Amino acid sequence: MTFRPLKRGSFQPVRSIYTASVIATLAMVATVAMPESSAEAATPTHPVTMTAAVGYAGYFNENHWIPVNISIDNVGKPVSARLVLSVNGFTPSGPSQNGRVEWPLHIPTGWSKKVIAVPGNILSKLTSPEVDCVSNGRIIAKTYLNATRIDNNDLVAVLSTQAINAQFLTGTTGPSPANNPVLPFALYPADFPDRPNLLDTLTAVVTTPTTLFGLKKDQQEALWTWVRMGGMLFVTGVKWGGTTPALPIVAGPDHWVSGSLFANLVPKTPLHRTLLMEGEGIRQGARIIAGSKTLPLIASMTVGRGAVVQTSFFPTQSVLLQWPGDVSLWSTLLKQMDNTSLNAVQNLLDPNGILTLSRASDSLSPLRVPSLRYWGMIFSAYIFLVGPLAFFVLKRLRKQSLAWGVLPLLSVVTTVSIYSFGETKRPEGMLTEGVAVVDLVGNSQAESYGISAFMSPHTVDVTAHTSQPTLLLPLAQEGIRRIGTATITQMHKSSFASFDAVGRWGMRYLYSAGSITGQGEFNTTLDSTYYFTGTIQNRTPYTLHDVAVFWNDKMFPIGDMAPGRRVMLKEPESAPFVSTPSWLLAYSAYNHDILHGVGRRLGEYSAPLINLTLNQNQALIVATTTERPPTLPRLTAHNGKTASSTTLTLVRQIVNVADYPLG
Repeated sequence: MTFRPLKRGSFQPVRSIYTASVIATLAMVATVAMPESSAEAATPTHPVTMTAAVGYAGYFNENHWIPVNISIDNVGKPVSARLVLSVNGFTPSGPSQNGRVEWPLHIPTGWSKKVIAVPGNILSKLTSPEVDCVSNGRIIAKTYLNATRIDNNDLVAVLSTQAINAQFLTGTTGPSPANNPVLPFALYPADFPDRPNLLDTLTAVVTTPTTLFGLKKDQQEALWTWVRMGGMLFVTGVKWGGTTPALPIVAGPDHWVSGSLFANLVPKTPLHRTLLMEGEGIRQGARIIAGSKTLPLIASMTVGRGAVVQTSFFPTQSVLLQWPGDVSLWSTLLKQMDNTSLNAVQNLLDPNGILTLSRASDSLSPLRVPSLRYWGMIFSAYIFLVGPLAFFVLKRLRKQSLAWGVLPLLSVVTTVSIYSFGETKRPEGMLTEGVAVVDLVGNSQAESYGISAFMSPHTVDVTAHTSQPTLLLPLAQEGIRRIGTATITQMHKSSFASFDAVGRWGMRYLYSAGSITGQGEFNTTLDSTYYFTGTIQNRTPYTLHDVAVFWNDKMFPIGDMAPGRRVMLKEPESAPFVSTPSWLLAYSAYNHDILHGVGRRLGEYSAPLINLTLNQNQALIVATTTERPPTLPRLTAHNGKTASSTTLTLVRQIVNVADYPLG
């Protein structure tokens, strides 16, 4: 076989085939890879988005903690994160709010929600505060808080899925002395808060028995706790699909009754038509507001400091909505049931109220040095006595020239002595003080709030932990050079506070508030038929000091009471203090700590808590304790010891006094 050499250019077909093969291979690879690349490009950079619904129907009160419903949509994988809110702002009459509040949460794939409690004063001080969702140190989503502040309105929530069901309250006025207009709104039962302090903004809650007992367990507990603290609950209707608990009206058959039964409530606008009702009696302890015991239209029961009002009719009946007196009816009911003066829940964020408790610890006990008058006398003696006396002695000894050395030496000795005195007063570790209020409402529940203050001669890290659901807020003294960082972690059943790198001699505060359990109560049997007599038993977990009972403008001192102790009270043998319109003055003469020592400002704040207007069937028990309630957590220094830790807590309870008519 003969091989011939190929001619020039004979490789062109081969090159074309090779090039085509390479191009085809690359195209196939690109085609296979393209769907994956497209999928990656379709994956959003931020798979988590958030929106916020602030307050109730977009309204909030700056003096209370406000519920915020955070709706979260996650189109990516589940992630562990936390919500973060900065609470920096100034309080006009005290320290500034400084720090951040965090809520840990697990975000599943899909839609979820988280309810948080935000201080209302932050919403009024800042424009659209920002809530960040942080995971692994990176902000993965954010939302802004926007709402309308209410100053001269009363919010009434109607638990319903239809906004029209709140129309019967349109035009009514609230129980405040200024007759503020009522802002009624429909609230979905699923959105009802499960913590009682998130209801503090509301004047009243309206619901039906079916909706009321269809709430989740935590929601029902929050509602009833809020009522015991002084809230108003209106229940419209009687029947529901189960065994009715102890509401004021007993269910009965449907029947028509005359509207004239409202005459005692709205005498100027009588109702001449009939309406449908379904009640046939009232329970023990209830009282009739409109109607009769056999035909009860409206009845009420006292629950703790609050009240439950029930109607045997539905207020959305056309006969009532068309009645010109319907507005007056509900305005009168709201005013009659108001119990604001005895309410255990104060304005928890009022800068002129509870937040002034921070001033009770403006100067901590171990740092109280002699007064300026004392130091003025020392320096006056040095200037007018030491110098002239030294010169007189040296002159008698004919050694006046030594004054050039003696007088500077005396100055050095005086300076060293003052410095040494200050050194002895310098604490060896962190100083803490706390003041608190525990307002018992019975059933072992109480509304409690307090402020803990601390500072240290060294840079310090401090933590605190509460065992019950408690709302915390970090505060700081103005002008601190190294204020450090403060972080509040709010969980469903507890709270945690952390203060890091607080500078030396910098004052920091931790404000805490909440409705708590396990506080016991005063068990009393008091009677005023002949004399003011009876028994009082301390069933709280605290050792109480200087217990006193106020009744009929008189104070009856009892003394100290250990847990479980029972004492007899009898008016002829217990000489009361002279009647005075200011009970605080009488009590401070009996309990000196309330206006001196740790609680010198606590007493000033306590005036409205003690100087109450009570009727003949009510008495007020007041005491103090040095023990810590759950809302006054112990502060722990992690890089130093605690040199001093003192507390003072005011405990009070309003109790019933029996008055049996003679004859």
